[in-house]
Amino acid sequence: MRSPFHSEQEAFRFLLLLIVALIPVGLAAVLGPTWLVVVVLAVVLGALVARAAQLRMRKLRGPELPVKMAPPHLGSAAERRVLVVANDTLSEEALLSEVERLVSTPHTHVLLLVPALISPGARLTGAVDSLLGQASAA
Repeated sequence: MRSPFHSEQEAFRFLLLLIVALIPVGLAAVLGPTWLVVVVLAVVLGALVARAAQLRMRKLRGPELPVKMAPPHLGSAAERRVLVVANDTLSEEALLSEVERLVSTPHTHVLLLVPALISPGARLTGAVDSLLGQASAA
């Protein structure tokens, strides 16, 4: 079973909250009538259930990941960098003409990434040299 808490610190805070919440129940048991103990216990349990539901909803939503930003541009403001990832589409005329157009544009750097399409059978047999050569030639 997984813990509903994200960290030990959160579990410790919950334990402190539970201890602090039981103090009024103990005082009501010692100083007041039985009905007051039941009312205070119901209020404390309701608050603890609400907190547990809040933790469960946060866990279901998943951890909030920080937004990753690209590093600041270090070149001139007119400089452009283009990454083209092409596998089967490299032989299409539209892609080739667009890459040629980008290469001929001043202050534009084009990086063409052509992954080697290696089948599972070729991986098992180790026959990947020709496929890597084809990707390099492209």
